[in-house]
Amino acid sequence: MASIFAVRAALKDGISINQVPKNSGDNEQYVIGIENENIVQSIQINMQNDEEATNRAETDKEEDQDEVIYIDAEKQNEGIDIKSKQVKANQNDMTNYSQKSTQPQHLLQKFKTFNSSMSLSENYFQEDRKSTEQLLYEKAKKDPKNIKNYFIKFRFGQFFEFFIIHFLYFFLIGPLIIPFLRFRGKALAKNLLLYGWNKPALFQFIFFTINITNIIFFFCLQNSTIKLEIEIVNNISVVLCRCVIIACKYATYDPLTIKLIKEFDQEYNQIVSDFFLTDWVKQSAKVVGDQIYFVQRTLDIDPGLFYIQFITEPEKHTGERIAESFKLMKKALESKKDVTTKITAPIARMKETDQLHCGYAILHDMINKFQCRCSILTKHLSKFVYIFSLERALAPIIYNCMINPHNPYGNWHEYYIAITSAYQVFSLYCIGGSIMTGGLIDMLRKLYMLRQLTFMISPNKLRSLEMKKIYPTINIFRSVNLKGWSLMRQVALEYGKPYLLRVQGFYFYLGFWVASNLAQIVLGQFGIILQNTAQLIQNYSDLVFTLGILFGMLITGAKINQLFELQENILTSNKTVVTDMLLVGKKYIQVPKKSQNYIYNKALEKITEISCTNFTEYVNNLINQYDNHIEELIYDSEYNPFTLFGVKVTFVILHSIAIAVASILASVLTDVLTNK
Repeated sequence: MASIFAVRAALKDGISINQVPKNSGDNEQYVIGIENENIVQSIQINMQNDEEATNRAETDKEEDQDEVIYIDAEKQNEGIDIKSKQVKANQNDMTNYSQKSTQPQHLLQKFKTFNSSMSLSENYFQEDRKSTEQLLYEKAKKDPKNIKNYFIKFRFGQFFEFFIIHFLYFFLIGPLIIPFLRFRGKALAKNLLLYGWNKPALFQFIFFTINITNIIFFFCLQNSTIKLEIEIVNNISVVLCRCVIIACKYATYDPLTIKLIKEFDQEYNQIVSDFFLTDWVKQSAKVVGDQIYFVQRTLDIDPGLFYIQFITEPEKHTGERIAESFKLMKKALESKKDVTTKITAPIARMKETDQLHCGYAILHDMINKFQCRCSILTKHLSKFVYIFSLERALAPIIYNCMINPHNPYGNWHEYYIAITSAYQVFSLYCIGGSIMTGGLIDMLRKLYMLRQLTFMISPNKLRSLEMKKIYPTINIFRSVNLKGWSLMRQVALEYGKPYLLRVQGFYFYLGFWVASNLAQIVLGQFGIILQNTAQLIQNYSDLVFTLGILFGMLITGAKINQLFELQENILTSNKTVVTDMLLVGKKYIQVPKKSQNYIYNKALEKITEISCTNFTEYVNNLINQYDNHIEELIYDSEYNPFTLFGVKVTFVILHSIAIAVASILASVLTDVLTNK
């Protein structure tokens, strides 16, 4: 029993066990290595007081089992060598350790909570059980942050459920739906902001009031100017679009989160922030850290491998940026109550002088560079959305004012319908346009990150990518760097997936919107349906705006998918260089002479730094690593590309879509010119 507590006490205080225990009678001896400030010490600890330690451990069995113990690494460049887990280095002296080693109950608690978390949160190797789901639900009730499901998908059942709820509220029965929602969950109506003393609840009630009064006035009162084809159709379109936007948000939620939303009151600020994506747009250190951690857990990435080493030292200002990003990431993750979100130390440091850079810091710095680079584009897009929304809302009013300047609308209720309809259209297009442009910015950010990662594995400057290379090439002759780069690539590919799924759901609706506009334009032009000038302006403006954003998304997605092939070619080229080392490497090592090929010389330099005696074995292992990463790229290009409406986006498909749309517009234009 003393041996167990000795091991656990060693793990608690940041001690790595480097030798198997040796029994010597009643006292068991351990050789334990302590790594602190890059100094490895060896000590022997004699464990006694078995009976006292056992009693203390037994009294600790009933304590809370909710925490998961992952421990933080204090410094970026300080590696901690532990056989099975990463543990924080304790800088206390050995006298303090001796005092703590007599209190193994805390260690038993840590091991109990770790094991219980693995069985309750991740459910590895287990079948689905109702008891496990209930335990997770009880745990999440105490704190919603305890939800550990990192698998994100678009759930159509949840989409239709919340779509129907909001459609009934906005278009049919309004607040009368609130009592019925209690059957779906006692807190559902409040968390959907359908009632309460807050601005969103008031806005949604006003939105319902406008819709219902417009319908009543239109069908119950006589109209001289208002036509069904414009204002009422606008009202219906606004309601449908708003319901789709809201339902897309809830469709990406975990079922356990939906259950909590239905049963327990949520924080108002969190609800509003999540709906309007305010934190996501800013890309703060907290948001970036959370998203990277989210993807790490989704892909089961070992954070100790989430490091890279550059083949040359970065420029001074680049190194300062990376160091600052690391501090921000460390601070953001340490501020969270969840102790699992800590930056783990690297586990593959070959030498103490190795300068390893954390993937958190690299990706955060990339995102910061993109935010600065894209700030002007973001401002221009915001202004464009505002102007377009204003034009789209005022088009019917301007048209009627031009037709009848003295009395555009014959009755007071027609003025009411025109003004309220314009307000609804303006507010909707501002929100919908922001979501569309935000999705485009997210795609451009992903493209920027993946291009910079492509630069990082290429020995030469890639002229095909019109972008500045902001980091040196990584050490491509070391397998752990290839692994770290591959993990960063996977994180960049999945970064922001919950938001992208929400935007893609909205784009699916926009696809029908574009098809509807095209159909109206074609049918109106050939005289099948009647359209006035205001309707034509609305249809053409909607078509141009929506197609512009859609094609922007599609082109960006096609460029992202194109990078898979480019990265595969670069890795294959690097593998060829490594393979050549088997032919020429030994010759240049035995005969002190340099090759005429600069890349060969760099490869020999880096490989011999790590392994000079087992040169052939090291090179063969490195070749195998390249093969593995090339296979990963091929797999991702086939099964994890950017898709829209379930179709992989390529420039060939884009070309076909462009030809189809151009053909339709050309036929319409030909008919217009012929009639004239």
